[in-house]
Amino acid sequence: MRRMEILSIRLEHIDLGRRVIFIPQAKAGAREQPITAYLAEFLKGYIDPAEPGQVWLLPSKVSRTGHTMNIEIPFRRVVARAGLDPKEVVRHTLRHTAITHLVQAGIDLPTVQRISGHKTLKMVMHYSHQSGEHIRAAMDKLGSRYRPAKGGLRDTITQELHRHEMTPPKNDTQSIDDIGGPCRSRTCDQRIKSPLLYRLS
Repeated sequence: MRRMEILSIRLEHIDLGRRVIFIPQAKAGAREQPITAYLAEFLKGYIDPAEPGQVWLLPSKVSRTGHTMNIEIPFRRVVARAGLDPKEVVRHTLRHTAITHLVQAGIDLPTVQRISGHKTLKMVMHYSHQSGEHIRAAMDKLGSRYRPAKGGLRDTITQELHRHEMTPPKNDTQSIDDIGGPCRSRTCDQRIKSPLLYRLS
């Protein structure tokens, strides 16, 4: 959530049962913000002792709005206690980090967009910086869905090429298609089309 979205939370907009917070004036329009079970339990500790008639989650007697408007000083104090540099770790750093962790955890971008409140998927992608290790893990997942045919991939390819060479072309057009030339199909080369190369696991 963005800074002002947090500071202007109304108690009536917190649904601990569904674990969502309604944000009527979010940057991309009104939306419901999902929250974790831990945060729901944490917020319960604020809501239960709330005074009768209390409107805001973070009320302030000195603010014209009735709710806290600035948390810069206490935030810097917490960052310093954590052994980090307050000049480098700002409030938005937490939002950026959370979105990056969601993407690296394998959460699909539409779901990340639903959680982050971004208007478009393109905006979400700006926050997702994939490391080499993360990309390799993705390729490993892809590889795990396939298994080579019996006899080994190299032997299978050799057999297919040999069979292809021994089969005379029916006509000139067929010959062009067989060797991977122009044709109506997206994959013209019969060696690539062959189901013997890979079988889905």
